Amino acid sequence: MKSRFSSILLAVLTWALVIVSHTTRPTFVTAQTPTSDELFYLYFDQAIALNLRQDAIAVAPKLPRTPPNSNTPFYLQLQNDLQQTGTRTSTPNHCARLQFQVQPLRSEDYALVSLPSGDPDQWEMLRQCIKAHEDVERILPILKRPDYDELLVLPNEIIINFESKVSERQIQNVLKHYPIELIRKLRLSGNCYLVRSTLASELAILTLANQLNNLPEIEYSAPNWIALPPSYIQLQIRPSFSREQGEREIEEIKKIGQIRVLSKPVGVQQDKGDKGDKGDKEDFSSLATTSDHTQQITNNSTPLPTPHSPLPTLFPWQWHLDSTPLTVCLQEDNEFRGCVQQLTQCLQQGNVLNNCVSSISSQYSTLPTRTDIRAPEAWQQSNQGRGVVVAVIDGLIQWDHPDLQDNIYTINHPLEPDKYPGEIHGWDFIGEDPETRLSPTEQTKLQRQLKEKSPSEAEFALVSAFHGTLVTGVIAAHSSTVEGVLGVAPNVTILPVRAADMEGILDLVDEAEAIEYAANRGADIINMSFGGDPPHPLVKSAIARVLTTHPDLVLVAGAGNENFSQESYPAAYDGVIAVGATALTGHRAAYSNYGEWIDVVAPGGDVSAPDIYGGILTTGGTWQDEFWDGIQKLSPGYYYAFDPKGKYMWVQGTSFSTPVVSGVLGLMKGEDPNRRLNRDRLVAILKETASYDSLRVSDSRRGGYRYFFGSGLVNAEAALKASIEPKLADKTVQEKKFNNKLLY
Repeated sequence: MKSRFSSILLAVLTWALVIVSHTTRPTFVTAQTPTSDELFYLYFDQAIALNLRQDAIAVAPKLPRTPPNSNTPFYLQLQNDLQQTGTRTSTPNHCARLQFQVQPLRSEDYALVSLPSGDPDQWEMLRQCIKAHEDVERILPILKRPDYDELLVLPNEIIINFESKVSERQIQNVLKHYPIELIRKLRLSGNCYLVRSTLASELAILTLANQLNNLPEIEYSAPNWIALPPSYIQLQIRPSFSREQGEREIEEIKKIGQIRVLSKPVGVQQDKGDKGDKGDKEDFSSLATTSDHTQQITNNSTPLPTPHSPLPTLFPWQWHLDSTPLTVCLQEDNEFRGCVQQLTQCLQQGNVLNNCVSSISSQYSTLPTRTDIRAPEAWQQSNQGRGVVVAVIDGLIQWDHPDLQDNIYTINHPLEPDKYPGEIHGWDFIGEDPETRLSPTEQTKLQRQLKEKSPSEAEFALVSAFHGTLVTGVIAAHSSTVEGVLGVAPNVTILPVRAADMEGILDLVDEAEAIEYAANRGADIINMSFGGDPPHPLVKSAIARVLTTHPDLVLVAGAGNENFSQESYPAAYDGVIAVGATALTGHRAAYSNYGEWIDVVAPGGDVSAPDIYGGILTTGGTWQDEFWDGIQKLSPGYYYAFDPKGKYMWVQGTSFSTPVVSGVLGLMKGEDPNRRLNRDRLVAILKETASYDSLRVSDSRRGGYRYFFGSGLVNAEAALKASIEPKLADKTVQEKKFNNKLLY
């Protein structure tokens, strides 16, 4: 039963809700907007405090747009008008002298105005200028939780879920008698609705959501936040680059003879008190330390995926699968450049991995400690995930990539044609159609952006737009030719589910609907390479529901890239595997979140150590020649691109350690077609077989392995073996040891 404590808190809110009875129409009394210390939202009955940000404002346009500017994107028109001394506003423009930037938000539905100064007076001045603009429908406040650097955009959208025993008549009565109007009923089990206020605006939307939460008919009511990472504005506060400036930038890089790498794409903060666990990016010599896992190099040291098929030629770069080739190069870091050239020559000559590694490392008698997941060893004793369906909830998924096209889920008989008409290979919750790939309209927009951006910004735009393609490749790439890459589980079937826009932002409603959609289509594993949201009752309920109705389903999510210990959602919800990231050195990746809530870690990459080769190599989304007509191609080796067309990209983040874990689970489930092992047992085996053997922290933090790495680095070979052998599968690991020292 719902707690009544929230009624006390609601007494101080800006709207006083007076309910005379359940059968009479309620009266709303307008009151003053709440002060900043009164702001909160309700996570079921828990009040989550909020602060108003004064460095950004979101804006909704009037629809339809006013001619003759209706063909110009709203965010561009707003920026142009605010920067001009004479604008189409009802008051003089006092904001032209302010430093700000405007960018699209949620596929150009809104505009986001960033004010780097964060000055309250300038913020209020900018707010008034925007409000006076004739094309502006409403201002959307941006909030944050205390101690969190985030942007929570508050649109005029509220999510309401009615109690299960409430009748349809009672639901319609509430919708009719309160100052809200129905947007739509959500495609979820139960009685969940998306509504908007007919009276409230700005912060009063938050107040209304809290008031509705207090009604006995309603299980929960909460805003439909648009949650953004701080980097969403930080990466945009920079001078504009012309393409000519970008070309000069590359020429300068070439003259210097160094590789520059774009700043972490997720706003990495430097760890003030935790240098030891991040590692020295210039010191790779310690990787050569001999351990119990090292072995003599022979021509047959690396097993192939199948007895008769050679590994693709790009496999040596995929250190997360087998770190041997790169770490052999790094035993003598002074020779790293020459070693990379030698590896590249081997690839160009088409030599298979064994000959290439043996040629380079013939002078060494032992291999370095491996910091990978031992995928080749797992492939040798498995069907590589055949018969397992992995749903990828993410951005654009170009499933016709040559390394992905043979592994895509096909729906022969649509389950819900009224809700998802025409679905064949998944669903796009952004475009509300069955095509998860780039649409012609999106392609035109992306091509325009690439022409306007600097090389670094262009490559970052591709990583953001095709994030789902990159993630899918980590799980299931299966090159049909000698050139290409491999996923952790090359034979799994991928169910593409697009729920993120071109900038990588997910709507809470899309997220929840995508989770239930994937579960209802028989997904064995759901990969969620996104996060950073505050806890929300909608997503929490959707996850709890699918875990109950699908007892073998496993959900995997990234811990986040903010380099802090606070819980990040959806990874921190009960029943979800939270995945941190490690680098080639075995340290926690500098960006990876950590804490007691982390379950396991996996390679997530670091595109700055050693140079770009420390990243995760995976499938990109722009390999077609026609995409690049009239556009300058990429510059491989400088930012993220592996090749000029972006067929393959180097990436980093918990977004990519997460699909590594999903792939390992796919391998495990592939050897358990009868689903002998339930979800709890599979997750237990994954944790029990993870280890700290190749992981590194500073001496002062040697007792904190679990805090930084959860149960440890996943081991595909050990996990697979434990899931196959009943005796080992029934074993319970009581403790983990490192160098014979008890950790816990």
